[in-house]
Amino acid sequence: MLIKLRYIIFIFFATLISVAIGQVSFTASGPGVVKAGKPFQVSYSVNATGRSPHFPSFKGFNILSGPNSSSSSSIQLINGKMTQDVSYSYSFYLSAQKEGTLQIDPASIIVKGKKMISNPLKIQVIKGNVSNTQATNNNNQSGQTINAKNKDLFVRIITNKKTVYQGEQLVATIKVYTRLSLVGFDDMKFPSYAGFWSDEIKTPGQVSLHREAINGRIYNVGTLKKMILTPQRSGKLAIDPFELTCVVRQRVRSNTNDFFGNFFGQYQQKKIKVLSPKVRINVKPLPSNPNPSFKGAVGKFKFNTTIDHTEVKENEPISLSVKISGNGNLRLFDTPKVNLPPDFEAYDPKETSNIKNSESGTHGTRTIDYLFIPRHAGNFTLPPVEFTWFDLKSNQYKTVSSKPIQITVKKGNGDNNQIITSTYSKENVKYLGKDIHFIKQNIKHLQKKNNFITSNTRFYLWYIISLLIFIVIIVLRRKQIKENADLAKTKNKKAMKIAKKRLKNAEQYLKTDDQTKFYEELAKALWLLLADKLNIPLAELTKELAQKKLANLNIDNNFVNNYFELIETTEYQRFAPESKNSSLKDFYIKAMDNIVKMNTKLK
Repeated sequence: MLIKLRYIIFIFFATLISVAIGQVSFTASGPGVVKAGKPFQVSYSVNATGRSPHFPSFKGFNILSGPNSSSSSSIQLINGKMTQDVSYSYSFYLSAQKEGTLQIDPASIIVKGKKMISNPLKIQVIKGNVSNTQATNNNNQSGQTINAKNKDLFVRIITNKKTVYQGEQLVATIKVYTRLSLVGFDDMKFPSYAGFWSDEIKTPGQVSLHREAINGRIYNVGTLKKMILTPQRSGKLAIDPFELTCVVRQRVRSNTNDFFGNFFGQYQQKKIKVLSPKVRINVKPLPSNPNPSFKGAVGKFKFNTTIDHTEVKENEPISLSVKISGNGNLRLFDTPKVNLPPDFEAYDPKETSNIKNSESGTHGTRTIDYLFIPRHAGNFTLPPVEFTWFDLKSNQYKTVSSKPIQITVKKGNGDNNQIITSTYSKENVKYLGKDIHFIKQNIKHLQKKNNFITSNTRFYLWYIISLLIFIVIIVLRRKQIKENADLAKTKNKKAMKIAKKRLKNAEQYLKTDDQTKFYEELAKALWLLLADKLNIPLAELTKELAQKKLANLNIDNNFVNNYFELIETTEYQRFAPESKNSSLKDFYIKAMDNIVKMNTKLK
């Protein structure tokens, strides 16, 4: 009883492990050939739960939508075997910018602490469709260009500002307005935003329509894209038109005499190309004569500095942290300059940022860590660090600075083997009037080691131990193989005995007209005979595996198909019994006959 319980527990945990471990794959898929300017889909799929997906830049393509994520999960329990399928997918809608063969680099994702890399994609881009004028001759779908003055379908680029300073951010929103039955989009061509630095604001991948009143008329309006634009020069800048080809559903009258066709009407899909008007932005130059510490920051910011040590020894590192937070062109201005005493050796600064885009613009934090090392003892003053930005509320420059920092450097202890953080780099090693630093000194004791490992007794001892372990493993393995063979032989002999017991139980349920139990016992008899004869645990036995094993044993294919038809019938009738008592007897005899034949063929 105890052995049986252990076997059940082992099967249970083995099943769970097989479900959890499965082969993890992260694959990319997309079309092999596309037309230039036409939208198409690229998908990334992973069959396990992952985190931190990183996608390529899609160089040479316009990103129309994405990443759009979805997931699915299913659990199946068949013949005691539990399987679980999990799938996560990330899709992008793209359009190619030019003809030729383009490559999409691999994406990556973290699964169970391991970085998975997808396959790259090569896509051949061929010439797009003929012009819209020629397309109108198509009998099924026609092309039509309608300007922005159309009252039923048009697109607009809406900006929250028309006049800005150089470096001041504005938000541009691309919207489609329709009073028609909009089915989808066939082509999109976004502006290049010449003269602007552009950052995309994340929007839902699925365009949802809402109602808006325009000039007294109600439209269904969808937001296609939102961008943060930062002008890089002053003057009159223009945002080029946005081109969109929409697919609409229109009702047409039938030319036939069909009464119902004329009464209800018929529908067809039609392509309509719309074009937004240019948007002009007036960019004012920033006031002249700013503070020398001005590095191009425009917006509203906060600034502070911290230092980790003000009292150190010679050659010990000091870190000064500068933190700039707020709302504005955070990514575009240079970092503040830190002036150091001549006896301080500076390393390249390390910068970290946490910046996000929203409808209020770019906001977040930039943190710059400056590492420097004092080389001589003494008292030093670190000059104030200044930061200047153009404040949009007051339309004036604002400057803040840190307080001077007093640093005391004491004499070192003669051991200059200091550890410098590896995230900082230094181009050159300076000559300091003495030998190069970081040579370990004052070695107290050196111990001589043997010249060859073979002169050590432990070398030969490990060889002997390894050989003994190998011999023990071989003996145990042979014993296990023999026991397994004996177990398989025993199960094979008892297979028919167990099947007869199940058949006897089925006969009792036949007499009491309990069809559910009857078919359940027959199914167990059919399955258990196969499991014991083929020496496959019942929890692992499937129809496909059994058919493969039987084919390898040259069992007649027609007989095998009839056998599994019986199994399928028993499983179906357990849940939807339809047979009468007389047909149950015939089915019982047929099942018993097949079990006997299978037992004979597998002896």
